[in-house]
Amino acid sequence: MPHPLSNQLAVVPCWVVEARSSYQESPRIGYCHDNSARSREVVRVWFQEAGLASLDLPSGWVGRPYDSLHQLTWSEVRGTKVFLELDNLVHLIVTAPTEATVEGSDLLLTGFTQLVFDRQDYGSKPDSHAEIFTAGVLRFAGQGRGLVR
Repeated sequence: MPHPLSNQLAVVPCWVVEARSSYQESPRIGYCHDNSARSREVVRVWFQEAGLASLDLPSGWVGRPYDSLHQLTWSEVRGTKVFLELDNLVHLIVTAPTEATVEGSDLLLTGFTQLVFDRQDYGSKPDSHAEIFTAGVLRFAGQGRGLVR
């Protein structure tokens, strides 16, 4: 079965986003020296299709896998940093990501020099939590309207 994003994203070097009609197994969005603006656009387009996603950090899942769902509420680029906000409460800062790979309905960001995770919990007594990673994989596990597991 073709990947749901196969008609929207062309996977070509340097994160260029174009229309395409054929599916590639584990499409890869290639390597560039500075591709932060393009990576933000790929994440934005992917979330438009996915709608909701579970979040898997290098240290493990945030909440219950495939049960705790997040939506992209804001994104921006400053230099080599990609700022992503989920649910108006979770903030990710990805410095210099080099590769994105779509595996099934998931989007993986790898090759970053630093990933900062900052979360303000829900509830009447919100608690905050932050982690910093210098290697690993940031996985968005697609759960929404445009993706099928």
